[in-house]
Amino acid sequence: MTSRKHPWVSKPSQEVLQTIADLDSARLYVLRRQGPLSFIIRTDGESQKHRVVVGEEQKCTCAHASSISSRTSLSAAAASSSSSSQKTSKPSVCRHILFVMIKVLRVGKENPLVWQLSLVDREIGDVLSGKYSTRSSTRR
Repeated sequence: MTSRKHPWVSKPSQEVLQTIADLDSARLYVLRRQGPLSFIIRTDGESQKHRVVVGEEQKCTCAHASSISSRTSLSAAAASSSSSSQKTSKPSVCRHILFVMIKVLRVGKENPLVWQLSLVDREIGDVLSGKYSTRSSTRR
């Protein structure tokens, strides 16, 4: 894979910034890691579990994330239709994907990879190798 499935997002939306800020007080848990890029997540107090997959296309089974692909399809269709005056909201990553990127894979909150809808191979490798890890490399 050499091309990105979704366009690069240089700045996060206000919604994404708020979700990132809310992660500090959110109680999400990794129930199971199904390989290096797949996670089963649960929010404290909720019975529903969500599967998060990071990589070529960031995916989650939650309602917010499942609407990403439909909004992306609608945006592409609207862009290709010159007669369309309908506006669609820009897709964004859900709190579960943000949780995995920031809290599990330890990518810094300010790193643009956190709010991307897709990653390329090099970025996936860098994230998994800990290149962007916020964890201190020195132990005390």
